[in-house]
Amino acid sequence: MEKLLQYMYLFSELLPGELQEVYGLVNPLVYQPKEKVVIEGDKGDSFYVIQQGTVAVSFEHPNLGTQVVAQLKEGNFFGEIGALLGKPRTATVTATTESYLMEIDGGELYNLMESQSRIGYKVMLAMTKELAMREEKTSGELRETRIENSRLEKILSRTRK
Repeated sequence: MEKLLQYMYLFSELLPGELQEVYGLVNPLVYQPKEKVVIEGDKGDSFYVIQQGTVAVSFEHPNLGTQVVAQLKEGNFFGEIGALLGKPRTATVTATTESYLMEIDGGELYNLMESQSRIGYKVMLAMTKELAMREEKTSGELRETRIENSRLEKILSRTRK
């Protein structure tokens, strides 16, 4: 189980002893199929690493209803940003098979990072890098969407003439 943590971007730079400190925060949980792990809009106070099983990530669209946007499996994780930054959940995560998860409380991790500054530095640096990559990806997607919208507007304006 501990090995799964080292594959998370947050903990990938930690030394074995530092990783052991984080592993001491793990709360093992089991979810049955169709059981909700987290619910969109709820407070994000912990995050999860999937040890075994699969979960579905979904959100509610005002016109389309429930939209499943991802399936996660062993080694995947979710909820880390909300847990560390205290943000509400942006999606609902539901077990699709019997799922064994490792829950890590964001407050406990934060306290560990504060008391073990080396761990704190490495985790915050990893989070900063991840957020920068996500922002870059989102900006690129937004740019592509704007270009596509502009192209469609031109086509639409020609058909109106």
